[in-house]
Order: sequence, then C-alpha cells, then structure tokens
Amino acid sequence: MYRLLKWYVKYSRLFFICYILVLIAASPFAIPRLRIVHKLEHYYPKYDTVYRNLKLLYTLFGRDDNYLIILVRTGYTDSLPPIERHKLKTLGTYLLRLPFVKKVYDPLSLKLPDPYTGLPEPIITSDGKLNSTLLENSFYSQFAGWFLKGGVSNIPVVVFLKEHVVRPGDREIEDIENAIASANYSGQVCIVGKLWTETLFVRQAIREFIFYSLVSLLMVFLISLLIFKPLSFSLLTVLVLILNFWSVAVVLGFISPDMPVVVTVLPAILFVAVTSDFFHIALHFVEELKKHENKSRAVMSALRKSLMPTLFTSFSTALGFCGFMFSSVPALRWFGMYSALSVLIVYFTTLIVSVPVLLLVGRKVRD
Repeated sequence: MYRLLKWYVKYSRLFFICYILVLIAASPFAIPRLRIVHKLEHYYPKYDTVYRNLKLLYTLFGRDDNYLIILVRTGYTDSLPPIERHKLKTLGTYLLRLPFVKKVYDPLSLKLPDPYTGLPEPIITSDGKLNSTLLENSFYSQFAGWFLKGGVSNIPVVVFLKEHVVRPGDREIEDIENAIASANYSGQVCIVGKLWTETLFVRQAIREFIFYSLVSLLMVFLISLLIFKPLSFSLLTVLVLILNFWSVAVVLGFISPDMPVVVTVLPAILFVAVTSDFFHIALHFVEELKKHENKSRAVMSALRKSLMPTLFTSFSTALGFCGFMFSSVPALRWFGMYSALSVLIVYFTTLIVSVPVLLLVGRKVRD
C-alpha cells in the first residue's frame, strides 16, 4: 500500500495532466449533448402511453403555445352517441367561462391533415365515429389505439390558455377541476399533462442549476478560507469543485444526456461530497505537514489516513442514494441515480486532483 501511494504521489502531476487532457478532449462530444428536460413520464408513469400519443398533437399545435390536454374517458367504443357529444360540448362551455381560458377544442373540432389531400379532417366525424380516412394512415392509426383502449374511449379536449397564464398554479388547476365538476360530466376526466410549462419549467430549472452552482462555489471558498487561511488555497479548493462539476458533466453527457429537472439539486450534492472528501484529505495533510518537512511524505501520510474513510463514506453515501432507485416515484428514482453517480465521480476526481493541489500550496498552508 505504501509503495502504491508513493508511486501515485510521484506521478500525480502526470495523472492530473492526463485527466485534464481527457476532459478537454471529451467535452466537445459530451457537454453539448446535455440538456434538462421535463418529461411527463418522469412524474406520471401510468400515463406513459398517453404522453407518447400526445406528441402527435404537436402536428396541430406549436410547442410554445399555452395549452393543456384533458383526457375524457367514456364507455363507448364504436361511436359517441349524441348525448355524449352534447356533454362534451357542455364541458367545453364550462371551461370557456374561466377567465384565463382562451379557447377549447372538443373532440368534434380537433382536426388533422388528411394523409391523401393534406386538408384538415376531423378526428371524430359528425356522427361520432373515428374518421376512417385518417386511420388508414399508419401515423394516425396510433390514435385508434389511444381512443379505443381497455374497452373505453379516451378523448382529448385541448384547452388553450391566455398568454399571461404562462405557468398556471394550483388555483387555476383547481378552477379547471371545478368547471369539469360543474358540467356534471359522468365519465372519468384526467388532466394528464401541463405541457405548456415544458419550456418555462426547463428554463427555470437551468437558472436554478446555475444559481445553486454559484452558491456552492462561494460556500466552498468561504469555508476553505475560514479553515486554511491562505487565499491561494481557497481558490484552488474552488478549482477542485469546478473540476468535479466538469467531470460529472462529461460523464453524464455520455451516459444520460437528457437529464430530468431533479438535477438542479446536484450542485448541493457535489458541494457536500467535495467538502467531505477533499477537506478530509486536506486537514490530515495540514497535520502531517507539521511533522514532515517533505511535502510528498506529508501527502502520503494524509492519504494513508484518509483514503479508506473517504472511500467508505463515499460508497455508503452512494449506496444510500441508490435506495431511491427502488421508489415507485420516477422523480425519486432519477434523483437517486444521478446523486449516487455524482458522489462516486467526486471521490475519484478528488483523489486525482487533491494531490497536485496540496503539493502546490503545501508550504503556504503550513506557514
């Protein structure tokens, strides 16, 4: 073990340079692929099929429009009788009474381009049946499986919202539910997706991610300045955290570029992991430097004392986060996976980075 540590400390600068070169070479391929996405199936797993079919409605409506989809379930599979169509019209009327609703598309007014003529054709004809012309096309035939699933019809009602309601809150959703109840509709009604929030929610998540990252960098700087005093060491500690951010971004860019919004908590996870691993090694290094004039010996002694404790701490923390992966809530599963992976990346990155950093500022820390 001693010989291995001695060999590692001897060539630590070479390892560090190779590590930086690998990050630089991999970044153009990994980091541009990263994006934070807000996927309905992350939070509403039982509506996976519905969500995939809702993507077909993007041929009708722009992605930036403010709208939501209400899924109306009926007990009719062949066609909608007049009474059922009247109820749906009544439902649309009640929804239109809400001050923040601009327009409502009921099933009879939803149209798609005819696969042969390209002209708009109704999804449901005036007699309440599915448009057979549209369903002859393989693309639109997916609607048949959606409308006729499990012995019932699943009918989309598209509710457009006014421009000022960019991100409706619980009050608006409650008003919509009350309007549905007021219509005395007897079938099952589900608000299956707040799809209008997708763009805004992702932008907000990115802003929060940047904010938490800056806060983490500031906290690491202040804590290291308070403990170790020299300004240069505090700045290098911030560099360690930045390199950990960089490493996590590169790894995630290759294995999971489409990240859910729960990654906004990763800066806090990385902050805790870095302070746990790097400060553990650095504190032992400061103590050993008082006994040894040779910085390399002080680093080796610090690694011998802190290597196994930090290893057990990191792996036990990652294992604890892995427990979330067995949750029935998809968002918690994503949180557990990304957090566990980040903690392990931080451990190995800290081992590579910490030795050159400590060798660089060792004398200033001792003084």
